[in-house]
Amino acid sequence: MVTAFNNKDAAFFQKGLTSDAVWLDEDGHHLLANVWVNRLMSATPPRKLSISNLRVNTWDNGGWAGFNYVIEGTNQVKGTNSLVFKKTGNDWQVSLVHGAVDTAIGAH
Repeated sequence: MVTAFNNKDAAFFQKGLTSDAVWLDEDGHHLLANVWVNRLMSATPPRKLSISNLRVNTWDNGGWAGFNYVIEGTNQVKGTNSLVFKKTGNDWQVSLVHGAVDTAIGAH
């Protein structure tokens, strides 16, 4: 996912999202996930993603991943992301993204 993001591989994300996948952010917005992906893939200057503290779990037809991220471009944006996956045939697709920007002033 990180490699696809940094290479602006929109096709990877189109295949990897369910058609009704939703993206929730920290201040109450919710859009179809492909809207956010398209914005990020077409951003100028191109964005670069790095992640840390990856955590994952799966069960029969589902799973989740959570991680800290840094996106670099015009400005640096830090936060946490969580993804919920469902298995469709042999493919794992994201059905929900929660992307939160770190706006904390101090440590929690």
